[in-house]
Amino acid sequence: MKITDNSTLRKIISLCYLPWVVFKEKILGKGGVRILMFHSVAATHVSGFDNQGVVDINPNYFKRLIRYLVQRYRFISLEELTEMIEHKIKLPSRTLVLTFDDGYANNYTEALPILKEYQLRATIFMPSGFVGKPNYLDTEMINKLVAEDLDIGGHTVNHPVLSRIDQKTAEVEITEGKTELEKVLGKPVNLFAYPKGKLTDYSDKVVQMVEKAGFKAACTTVRGTNTWHTPLFELRRIGIDGSDSFFNFWLKLHGGYDWTGSLSRLKHRLK
Repeated sequence: MKITDNSTLRKIISLCYLPWVVFKEKILGKGGVRILMFHSVAATHVSGFDNQGVVDINPNYFKRLIRYLVQRYRFISLEELTEMIEHKIKLPSRTLVLTFDDGYANNYTEALPILKEYQLRATIFMPSGFVGKPNYLDTEMINKLVAEDLDIGGHTVNHPVLSRIDQKTAEVEITEGKTELEKVLGKPVNLFAYPKGKLTDYSDKVVQMVEKAGFKAACTTVRGTNTWHTPLFELRRIGIDGSDSFFNFWLKLHGGYDWTGSLSRLKHRLK
């Protein structure tokens, strides 16, 4: 039986884990910056290349979450966070970063107006091979997003799971995805996100390829906070989508699900 984030068992474990997170962050001062990950922002399901399991978040609900967050947290860009980690600059408390994966067109039509209303920046990770395809961002949308101070990050060409393809193909996916986006933008693309992003979806060799390609940092989908000790090419994120109740969103936001990231890392080390 698959235990989902909304399952009772996982919620119970997360509630039990939450006091340790609060103690670590509030008492020990070992908090960090959380990166939130969204995908499609739409009132009805948007079909995509591989979005089984990706649940669209309703624009009204997305706005409700953003309104809640801006009243309680500060926001920085992903570029700013990577510079702080790289140069060991003190990380601000109660701080979040916004990211979107896969480059859905509704990131422009639905999410951007909400981000503009609250003067928020975000990074959108775009597979270059999807630019201009139905339901995805086109070049005009991408450049308008950049003009509004959003960042575009690499996400390969065709969104393959990089650990499941041969090294030569993986290298082409990483480097050509970067080059093609840079042609659209007319400037360097410095940030990357591994497709799917679990620990089993990339490898140490893939991390080396991403760094060699000229990226400055890369995001996973492994849960947790980001501190000076977090590897720049394995930044942690918290996925949020339409299946999350507000309570479940609150749990994720406050670190209730961080134990799943710690468990994933432990299992990966023991293999």
